[in-house]
Amino acid sequence: RRIGGHSLLQAVRTPTFWKILLASGVSLSAVHMVVAHLVTFSTDQGLAAAKGATLVSLMGISGFGGMIVTGYVADRIGGRVPWVISALLSTTALLWIITMRDPAMIYPFVVVYGFAWGGYAVLVPFLAAEFFGIRSVAALIGGVQLGAAVMASSGPIASGFVFDRTGSYYPAFGMGIALFIIGAALVSWMRKVPETK
Repeated sequence: RRIGGHSLLQAVRTPTFWKILLASGVSLSAVHMVVAHLVTFSTDQGLAAAKGATLVSLMGISGFGGMIVTGYVADRIGGRVPWVISALLSTTALLWIITMRDPAMIYPFVVVYGFAWGGYAVLVPFLAAEFFGIRSVAALIGGVQLGAAVMASSGPIASGFVFDRTGSYYPAFGMGIALFIIGAALVSWMRKVPETK
């Protein structure tokens, strides 16, 4: 039986492939803007360094939950809506932390932000299979994740640069909100590519 779908070469010739790659790249860049500086940010807010390290672990645990729940939902309704929901959770969490007045408010932030991060982790390969089929799904996922990883590496650099220039992480968090919105818009505008013979 023939396995349906597109080859990697066919996929890269479509706007949908690049929308998936860009959406993944900008969203993961925004995620890592925060993750890489979470301990430093939390200590700046008055938390002990040990508690800052605990926040990273808490975010990872929450991310595991996000993977399971988001994957379950995506299996039933597709990846587009769960991606937009993850983006809404991410932006809400960043707005929460930007406006917080009590350092203890960081804890619910990391739970929500980590949950959304877990969603992105499972949705990147899911979207590749959903929009291009499984004919070359491993190559497609590899191509998307390679490009997204290169883009994501710029996130911590950008947030560190902003902090060095402004003395605050909040402008970088604002940039993160914009990136999450861009990623959600790209996913919303994607269309399934008709299979070629």
